[in-house]
This record gives sequence, C-alpha cells and structure tokens, in this order.
Amino acid sequence: MIMTKHAKKRCRQRGLPEKDIKTILEFGTDFQVPGSALKVMITKKDKQRAITDAKRRIRAVEKLEGRIVIQSLDGSIITTY
Repeated sequence: MIMTKHAKKRCRQRGLPEKDIKTILEFGTDFQVPGSALKVMITKKDKQRAITDAKRRIRAVEKLEGRIVIQSLDGSIITTY
C-alpha cells in the first residue's frame, strides 16, 4: 500500500493505524468522488458481512484443529490427515 505524506500525517493525527486502513480497503464499499478518486468506507452492510465471514472462519478453524497438511517446499500438497 502506497501512502502519500499527507495521508500518513492525517493517520497519525486521527489515530488510524495502517492495519485499520487495510481493513477498510478489504471490507469497504467504493464510492466514486470527483477528481478520479474513490472514497472507501465500511457501511453497515459491509460490517455485517465482515462479522459473518469472521464467525464462519472461526467455526472452520475450530473444526480443523488437529488436522495436518504435509506440503513440499515448492508448495505442492503431498498428503493430509
């Protein structure tokens, strides 16, 4: 992610860490604004979708506890159990 000096300064002033910006960009909705730019914000719908997704991922992790994947160094999956 490339940030201008202005954006970095505003983030510091507003207490908005980089991880929060990444979250907004990942889950937010894009809105066209003047000047060939996009405004990205998390709407109520986006928030609910992200929460639902997080809960789904938690259930998957709980279900997969103890499962094993053996992977070669080149990324190929050798076996699972």
